[in-house]
Amino acid sequence: MDRLPEHRGRDLSFADFMNNHLPPSASPTAKKFAAAFVEGFDAAEIGKASAKGLAHDGRIETDIDGEKQFRILGGYDRVIHLLTQNLQPHAITLNTCATQINWKPGHVEVHTLRNNREKILHARAALITLPVGVWKSPDSVRFVPKLTKKRAALEHLEMGAVMKVMLVFRNPFWQSIRIPTLHTNETLTDMNFIFARGETFPTWWSTLPARLPMLTAWAGGPAAQRLADLSESQIIDQAVTCLARIFGLTPARIRKHLLRGHTWNWLKDPFTHGAYSYVGVGGMENGQARKVLAQPLKKTLFFAGEATWWQGQCGTVHGALESGLRAAREIVAAHK
Repeated sequence: MDRLPEHRGRDLSFADFMNNHLPPSASPTAKKFAAAFVEGFDAAEIGKASAKGLAHDGRIETDIDGEKQFRILGGYDRVIHLLTQNLQPHAITLNTCATQINWKPGHVEVHTLRNNREKILHARAALITLPVGVWKSPDSVRFVPKLTKKRAALEHLEMGAVMKVMLVFRNPFWQSIRIPTLHTNETLTDMNFIFARGETFPTWWSTLPARLPMLTAWAGGPAAQRLADLSESQIIDQAVTCLARIFGLTPARIRKHLLRGHTWNWLKDPFTHGAYSYVGVGGMENGQARKVLAQPLKKTLFFAGEATWWQGQCGTVHGALESGLRAAREIVAAHK
């Protein structure tokens, strides 16, 4: 990963970078760990992910201390409630799909569908926050006239695949499990993350510092794609079996403690078609695909969302919030 910024040639995929631009002495094991990191953390396919894009994101994240982790104990809907608490009661229309946007400088018509009833909304401007997966979906929102430059930028952005499972137990039984280490047998009382390369769910984490009887399973990239077509009960079964192998227990023993499981299959969610975006090969050329996607059009169409943020927090709630603030400033400046 440290060698990525040293690459000065044409952009290429992370897989090609590892295969063709590392010294012969490069460890095969290190390559496997690097591939697992990009697939899990960036939710990317290494054959599609831009080497220059990964280098850029890694450099920026280092500058802003981007590896810090945060957890909102009340859940992420606290963020939404905070952002909406000063709005008028009917300012937000829920359960409504946008199907088409007709636009010209200074005016937009947003065609919407709710309970099979169409309604057209009129405004001077619109803020577009479609996820990359929806942008690229065959049944995406239709723009009239078409957004040709945006479509060209989207050709160099990819939507990452993630499968997330949360298992809720009667008690944190793993805290009493003893594991052999170099010096002694230790318990998993202070377990934070588990990395199990090659497993169905390669990454797990607890709720530390809060000591709750929950574990979260995470599969990104190809590992998530392999699970995407399973039913919820099948996915939970896979997670239980995987955790049993990790802990050296039987699946029946895990199920004895299990209260319930919850799944998030973002690939099958029609409103996301994936989890978060990453830069594909060529996406760092010609002004960067993210920047092109973010540029306003004729003081009428504005664009936000994590995929439009290029300063080190793409793919995150931080990046989405930052892009919203940037778009708000653009709208205010355009409509003084």
